[in-house]
Amino acid sequence: MSSMKVRGNFTENEMNTWLSLCLMDTPQHVEEEGNVVCYRSLFTGSWLVCEYGKKDAVIKSDSITSLTIVKDSIMKSASLKKTAIDVSFDMRDECSFSLLQLLHPKIQELYELKQKADLIETVKELKLQQEQEVLGGEKTFELPQEYEAIAANAEVIAREQKGQPKKLEYIYGIIVDLFMDRAKALGVQNAETKIPALEHCLRNYDYQQLINFFKSFK
Repeated sequence: MSSMKVRGNFTENEMNTWLSLCLMDTPQHVEEEGNVVCYRSLFTGSWLVCEYGKKDAVIKSDSITSLTIVKDSIMKSASLKKTAIDVSFDMRDECSFSLLQLLHPKIQELYELKQKADLIETVKELKLQQEQEVLGGEKTFELPQEYEAIAANAEVIAREQKGQPKKLEYIYGIIVDLFMDRAKALGVQNAETKIPALEHCLRNYDYQQLINFFKSFK
């Protein structure tokens, strides 16, 4: 996991309050030392672990974006309180690729569903043409088995696809944020100029190409 250490003249209750501003269900009562809260994203499967007490906190996660969100929130809260803190960040780059691996099955399923949905009208036209040829006593082509399956399940595919584009866009947003947070942690300059290329890669999804895209920016 990547980790972030926070040290400063804050109490355990102050840190608990700061965490509660960006995380749900933080404890109502905390100890001076040894407080631990764990979170797991039901959507991505990533983890966030917070260990904290008086003057010291360690936040760990396999999502760089989650760490970045917590870091920004803590730094903002400390600034408002005029509390001096020292934040050190230890990024494990393999975490970025682990998260992409966790997201891959979801993207693959949604992407394949979208491809099928996009083909429905074309397949219907081909199916109609094929049926007309059969009625006319000739048959010049056979539909591929994949197209036959789309034709047979067109209503189911269309129903499943309804609302899914928003979920796919949501995942794309997670990956773009991951790319930018990783680039910032690595000190990559002008990373935002690469976002159009990343979005193109996502909309023409291939897992290995996405991995290679991330690896090309260090």
